[in-house]
Amino acid sequence: MLALEMEHDEFTRSNGWLSRWQIRYNVKLAVLCVEAAEVPQAAVDDWTKRLPALLDGYCHKDIFNADETGLYYRALPNRSLVIEGDPRKGIKTSKERMTVLLACSAAGEKPTPLGISKALNPRCFRGVDKGL
Repeated sequence: MLALEMEHDEFTRSNGWLSRWQIRYNVKLAVLCVEAAEVPQAAVDDWTKRLPALLDGYCHKDIFNADETGLYYRALPNRSLVIEGDPRKGIKTSKERMTVLLACSAAGEKPTPLGISKALNPRCFRGVDKGL
């Protein structure tokens, strides 16, 4: 074990020191959700009160929640377990993606996901002769 160059010469690091520190102080790696901070709590409370009246008269099988997400279908993992001394060469990450729509009804029905890939005729080339 090596002593770190700090004011305290008695401090030594070891395997597991950081993980035990994280456990001791309840520090975890987390993905911060930006969208959650954008919605005012008053709007959430208002919708929580109004939503039951809006849904009144509909069957649970007719009420759906849907959201889209990006699927990078050609991307490879960017982390791996390697033996020390092995060459650690990375590869350029593929940016090819498709948009997937996922939905679920209040009754638990999950329709087949809908996928949207590249546009055959992109909007930016509308009216342009592409020589096809």
